[in-house]
Parts: sequence; structure tokens; C-alpha cells
Amino acid sequence: MERLTRSFITLDISKLSLSNPVRYEIYYINDKFLIQKKGGIYEKEILKDNVVVSKEQISFDEFIGLKGKAYQEIIRDNYLYLNDNRISIKKYYGMYEGLIRVDIEFQSSGELKQYQKEKWMDKEITLSSLAFDNYLSKRNRDQFLKDLYRNKMKALKEIEEDIYINHEFREDVNNRIMILHSDTLIDGKVQDGVMDVLFSKEDWYEHYHYWYKYFTSCYLDNENIREEVRDNNHDHFQFIQECLNQYHDIVFLDATDLDEEERYTYGILFLPGFITNEQYNVLEENIHYFKQFTSLAIEGGEETIDIWKSEESTINDIIEGSEFPQYLEEILRGFIKNKHK
Repeated sequence: MERLTRSFITLDISKLSLSNPVRYEIYYINDKFLIQKKGGIYEKEILKDNVVVSKEQISFDEFIGLKGKAYQEIIRDNYLYLNDNRISIKKYYGMYEGLIRVDIEFQSSGELKQYQKEKWMDKEITLSSLAFDNYLSKRNRDQFLKDLYRNKMKALKEIEEDIYINHEFREDVNNRIMILHSDTLIDGKVQDGVMDVLFSKEDWYEHYHYWYKYFTSCYLDNENIREEVRDNNHDHFQFIQECLNQYHDIVFLDATDLDEEERYTYGILFLPGFITNEQYNVLEENIHYFKQFTSLAIEGGEETIDIWKSEESTINDIIEGSEFPQYLEEILRGFIKNKHK
């Protein structure tokens, strides 16, 4: 039986017209046999090539008996997209938290081939392991995150071709945001001294636009960070604070007014309570970039509860860009982590 479905990931569903969610608890007994609790209904399904060929309701007792034989659990909420009854959305939790999958079911192969995805849909994953619960059930958390990260980074590039992530500052583009990672685990990995630079080839930008793309493509193990991005889409500074407080990242924001760019450039450097040797070395290697700014504001330090209240920050300075090398040596060197042990 041909499967007439295409699947996509999406980064956000908060602005879509959706039905109320229905919670699914799915338990795989083997490749061809699963049971599920759907709302208050208990069912078992027989599969062939990832297509349901048989479904029937079962009793609670039978469900509990079979549940003990399951090799994997999948929890997700299902939504119907109210603007197109062919589309359903699955938001996953637990082992597979971070995945939001869009499934479109078609009546014919011709309809499937001609379909043009809507703008809010991102990377197509129809042929990937993320498209099938059966395949997901065989992936551990690390394998799943690698699959999800790879596809979300591809989605990031597809959504807005004018937005990029690089690992160094570039001269031929507008470098807008820099995140310089600390030695705190991020998605299960240490990225101490790794620099992510979000930049654009266009003359315009909105900081929230960049932050949203970045945080919903990274930090996949931290739902709190990504929920902050989704729920506070008019307060992009809060994301910076969250990043600093939880991950000890250094964040640099190019806050230049583009109408004034030719005569005045302005940047803000947000610091955590300490920095690592690796972070310091990267700042030192990129002195030439920071020196080009007319003015640099430097905020943060030991107390980063609210970096916008200067009385609670160890540092609240404004310097000329040309002064940054001296400031780095005389002030920021004192924030290196091993000096506080």
C-alpha cells in the first residue's frame, strides 16, 4: 500500500489556527504491533511498511498487560490544522522532545507531488527517521538529537536564505549576533570557546528574528530556553539573559542603527559571572572586530539576575572600540574562571 504522506518539521506552532490537542501514549511491542492510549480510548494497531493495516479498540486491562511488553514509549500531542484538513501536527515529549512534525495526507500521488508547502513549514523530512514513529522508537536520545539538529539546521537555512550561522566574523556581511560558548554542557556536548555568529547579507535585521531561529535550532535539550523564545517574542533581550544565566555564554549584539551605520557603530557585550580561558582567547583573537566600533557597552559580571539593572551588575561600562584591547587585558582578564577558584 502506497503511503501518500509528506512530512516536515516546523520550529513554531504558536501562531497557527489549531484544534485542541489530543494526547497520544504509544507503546511499540515490535515493528508491526503497537498499542496506544488516545485521550480515553485504548487501541492496538497492526502495521505494514509503516502503514496501519488494522486497528481495534481494546480494554484497559489488555492495554496494561501489553504495555509491560513494550520496548519503547512515545508521547505526543496531536493537533489538526484548521485551515487545511489534510494537515496534522505532532508535538513530541519525553525521549523525543524538541520535534514538532507536520504530516500532510493526500488522496493521490499526483496531489502529493504537486503540493507546495506553506511558509510556516520548514525542512521536509519525509524520508528521514523523524517522519515515522516506528523509526523514532529505535533511536536513543543522542541519535535522535543528532537527527533533529541536522534537520533543524537545514530548516534554518531554508526559512530565510539571508540568515546564516558561521563560526567566525566576516568582513563581507553584517555580523549581528555573536554567542561565545562556555564549558557548560549544551545538548550533551562541551563547546568551550566555540563561537556562533549569526549574520546577514541584507541591510536590515530584527534581533528577535535571529534569536528565534538560533534558539529553536540549538539548545535542543533545554525546553525552557526554547519556550522563552516562543512565549516572549517581543522581548528579545530576555533570551540573552537566559543564555547568560544558564549557560555562561558571552553574547555580543551589534546594536548599530543601520541608518547611522556609516558614521556611528554601537555594540553591546554581555558577560556571565566568569569567563573561561578559551572564551578569553577567542575575544583576544578577534580584537580587530571589536576595535572597529565607535562605542562598546559592556554589561554583566558576577550578578546577572537582571543585566538591565546596572546596580546589580559588576560591570556597566561604555568604552570606545579602540580601547577594547586595553579593557580586555586590564578588566576582562580578571573574570577568567580559574582566577576565581
